[in-house]
Amino acid sequence: MSYLARWSFVARFGAKPEAVQLLKEWCKDIGPRAGLKDNYRIISSSVGSSESLVEFEMTVESLTGLDDFFKGIPGQDHVAWGKKIAPFIVDGSTKWETFRVL
Repeated sequence: MSYLARWSFVARFGAKPEAVQLLKEWCKDIGPRAGLKDNYRIISSSVGSSESLVEFEMTVESLTGLDDFFKGIPGQDHVAWGKKIAPFIVDGSTKWETFRVL
């Protein structure tokens, strides 16, 4: 059984391109050090959803694998990246959701 882990946020008005670019940088520079490979995608709303919604989705084989991924994120680099992206994200809009793939 596998799982889909989804991190989402709402970009501030007019700031979605910058937020997406910084998320792509995280996926290229920081994520691989925690085990991120080609098991992810970045999506954005199109029709019927908030235009500013951005989602990062990754698949993992188990919840233990997701926990290992979280533990492997390099703390200092992640904090620095978080400070860079923060001005482009609506405060309080970030959330993680986990789904079982059937």
